Amino acid sequence: SMISYLARIGMYSALAGSNNKNGGALVIMILMEVTLPIAAMLVQLGVSRSREYLADESGGRLTGNPMALASALRKLESGCAAPTNTYRENAYASMWISNPIAKSSTLSNLFKTHPSTAERIERLQKLDMELKGLR
Repeated sequence: SMISYLARIGMYSALAGSNNKNGGALVIMILMEVTLPIAAMLVQLGVSRSREYLADESGGRLTGNPMALASALRKLESGCAAPTNTYRENAYASMWISNPIAKSSTLSNLFKTHPSTAERIERLQKLDMELKGLR
């Protein structure tokens, strides 16, 4: 929201200072008005994913058993993997801890608030090796 706010300030400043002879400035300001909020959202989502990784690592270190957390994540994933009722529809996908119908791609991963379960488990396995002194 701060980036959007700054973009608006810049846009209004440029428009107020122009004498309407330079239409290019207006086009640039409109592009900024569209692209900067999207960039801000992507940063916010990236921070959310980083927090999830940090929460996993903190939990693994606190308990001294990151593989227990990995096991819980696997159970959640498998429980959500194949719902057999009407809750498998897109409208209900946001209510699942792990989206049962999501397709993963690099682009779709940018818009997720949580990293994939596989990535989280992989990091927990590395933490387990580190805690056991195997690294």
